[in-house]
Amino acid sequence: MNCSSIISKHRVKLLILIIWVSEFSSITAVDAKRHVRIINELGEGYVLTIHCKSRDDDLGVHYLPHNEYFDWRFNDNIWGSTLFFCHFQWRDADVYFDIYDATRDRLRCSLCWWSARIDALYSVDYNTGAAEAWLHWHG
Repeated sequence: MNCSSIISKHRVKLLILIIWVSEFSSITAVDAKRHVRIINELGEGYVLTIHCKSRDDDLGVHYLPHNEYFDWRFNDNIWGSTLFFCHFQWRDADVYFDIYDATRDRLRCSLCWWSARIDALYSVDYNTGAAEAWLHWHG
């Protein structure tokens, strides 16, 4: 076996590994296991500005009028370290929050829904509708 065929085999293995890893960390995966949704329930006239990112993906800036939402789907990475954080801005707040942290959320939610309300950011249970304040805008 010559050197070029060994290198070629390693390239094929590397390509397969890259494809496999990308399937497990894809932000646009059709069969994604995670779904994050953020809804603006601040009240009429309040626009919520959010900018969400991970280490690899910038989801852009979104301006959400009252009762509008932004959402995305993805799979956790193979290391279990997936992290998305968001910058929230509106008249009374300018804060950052880890909206999805695999170490915190992988067993807690697959539908990780959040509601921005006048007093706090709430985690909302998809099945029951129960909401729990996780981030108060003013400490």
